[in-house]
Amino acid sequence: MDRRTNPSYGYRAVHVIVETGGLSVEVQVRSSLQHVWAELSERLSDVVDSSIKYGGGDKPTRELLTSTSHLVSQLEEMEQDSLEMQVTLASLQEQAPADERFRNEIIRVKSEVVRAFDEIVLRKEELIQLFQRMTSGLESKKGLEQ
Repeated sequence: MDRRTNPSYGYRAVHVIVETGGLSVEVQVRSSLQHVWAELSERLSDVVDSSIKYGGGDKPTRELLTSTSHLVSQLEEMEQDSLEMQVTLASLQEQAPADERFRNEIIRVKSEVVRAFDEIVLRKEELIQLFQRMTSGLESKKGLEQ
């Protein structure tokens, strides 16, 4: 089941069922950004309201999870689009006619796409760190309540 295209209350991952030795094992495959988002969701569920993972809980928390899940999706789509553009531009560069202006324009655009890709990667890392800090803060709060 691909929860990237059809998220469940913001949760995104690919679930694969593997049959081994007569047992069914579910494997969840997700990016590092999807993983820290899921950890944040779990901690919010533990500390705020266990129904959050299933669409319950208070509206501000649901909106936080939904909007950040959407942001995760957008960043990952932009990253993928940027990689695909880099491949296409590299191919164009190899096949470019002798027109030096055309080749130079491809190089210029490729440079801009690489710069945009680097910015996307930086934003993803910042978001991962933010989710980790939020999760740590919630774990501390949970520990104080116990």
